[in-house]
Amino acid sequence: MDCPGIFCLLQLKTLYYEQITTFIKDFVQDAPIFVKGHQKKQWLERIITNHITDLYDAGCPSLATLKKTFKYRHCFKHLYNNLTCALENVHLLYNWKLITNLDGCNA
Repeated sequence: MDCPGIFCLLQLKTLYYEQITTFIKDFVQDAPIFVKGHQKKQWLERIITNHITDLYDAGCPSLATLKKTFKYRHCFKHLYNNLTCALENVHLLYNWKLITNLDGCNA
């Protein structure tokens, strides 16, 4: 059955959302989760029952500040000095968590 324009996009987004929520549930299992931002925390709380810590509430500084504090080499796809590399951002937040010894953050 063919579906008209925007309706098809809505169906694809629904399918994608269901797939990603299943993946997240399977991937994280019982692990503690750390996010930076209230909206990310709220979104994940609708999907999983794990303990979720918002690093912003735990006193984590901005990514710009962390970038000045920690040295990290960019991945090969992001050669410029910016905050758009998700891999770099994860490393910056992880390093901050290690230094501050946040509960549930064991290396």
